[in-house]
Amino acid sequence: MRQNKKNLSALHFNHPLNIVTPKQTIKLQVAIAQQPAKMARGLMFVKQMDKHQGMLFVYKQPKKRGFWMKNTLIPLDILFINASRKIVDIQTMLPCKTSHCIHYRSKQPAQYALEINAGLAKQWGVQPEDLVIIPTGFVASFPAK
Repeated sequence: MRQNKKNLSALHFNHPLNIVTPKQTIKLQVAIAQQPAKMARGLMFVKQMDKHQGMLFVYKQPKKRGFWMKNTLIPLDILFINASRKIVDIQTMLPCKTSHCIHYRSKQPAQYALEINAGLAKQWGVQPEDLVIIPTGFVASFPAK
């Protein structure tokens, strides 16, 4: 499958999210993945992402999470975030070019995961325990069963 500009724009990087470090507040615009299909696809086939864009994965409850980079073309930093909106783990994930992809697992339970371009967490000085300000309504908007 080929990712084109139309498909990338369908991700809707239009939700504000802030990462608060001791030195600065980083303002991002993120796409939201909280339905199973969007979570499974994630940033697959995306060829590039702007510096202040990302994808936020929203889960119903915190638990240890695992991600892989199948069909993901760009390296990413993943920030695992607990229910209190504090970062509990940061990892750099590399694109998978084989049929056996590495699984990147959170060290602690996470209710959210934020994917941004690789290297930005370090460049911005983002560390575990930093706060992520997630606009209200994401968890409450799960569809009823």
